[in-house]
Amino acid sequence: MEISRDEVRVMTVHGAKGLEAPVVFLVDTTSSPADSQRLNLIHLPQGNAAPNTAGVVVWAGKKADDPPAVATARAAMIEETEDEYRRLLYVAMTRAADRLIVGGCMPGNRNEVRPLSWYDLICKGLENSGLHMQTVPPPDGVVKRYSRLEDATPPPGTTTAAAAVAPIALPAWLRAQVTAEPRRDHVLRPSESDAGERRLKNGESDQERKMALQRGTLVHRLLQSLPDVDIARRSDAALRFLARNAADWSDSARAALAAQLLALVDDARFAPCLHRATAPRWRSPAGSARANESSPAGLTGWR
Repeated sequence: MEISRDEVRVMTVHGAKGLEAPVVFLVDTTSSPADSQRLNLIHLPQGNAAPNTAGVVVWAGKKADDPPAVATARAAMIEETEDEYRRLLYVAMTRAADRLIVGGCMPGNRNEVRPLSWYDLICKGLENSGLHMQTVPPPDGVVKRYSRLEDATPPPGTTTAAAAVAPIALPAWLRAQVTAEPRRDHVLRPSESDAGERRLKNGESDQERKMALQRGTLVHRLLQSLPDVDIARRSDAALRFLARNAADWSDSARAALAAQLLALVDDARFAPCLHRATAPRWRSPAGSARANESSPAGLTGWR
């Protein structure tokens, strides 16, 4: 029953796959595949035949006349049919979100429910489930209602005392005001120098941020090129480069950056990293020596 759609939908189990409803009725649970399905053709197993070989199909005569191979194949097909019958029962029962109502009628030629029918399987499962069972006597028979103990409906006219629930003591920190965490005033960036003459801060102007990015680009380019310039010409080359590419900087700012970079390039400790002539060399498998600019581990920024 689709309560939200104000309708009752009548469906097969196959058609209900993937769907769910608050209330589901299973109305035909006392029959079995043997009541409606008859084996007319029996598929014999391939045995040791080659893969993809066409199977052998025989006509299903009287069961008493089956030779051993046909009797075995007939039993296997019946077992597979019963397995599919039970798989469909699982699908049918799991369509219900809140209530599952199981019913059926007794077959005309029987006085008891057919063993291993859906009704029989559901009854046996519920009887051994440990769920609370209530008997409801309607006018035309007896209805058994199974539910969890906490969901059981008390008989009419009875009152259930509400269980006293002890209040839960909440920890003091749960009601305390959350304090603001201190914000970091400084974040390390490659464009900043260790001298600390200027640090990027939250709320800085666009111009300051632009200069910081520009500084990083200038430093990278000069560290890439100055080691290849003659020592006597490095200072002049650095200043001329900064004058062209940082024209909006003050003379003192350009001179300070050039001095810092020249001190770094002239430092003997960094010569193996910055100078091509003294850079470490590696040997190829053939034994020839090559400079690091051709090495897979060459330094970033080399051309």
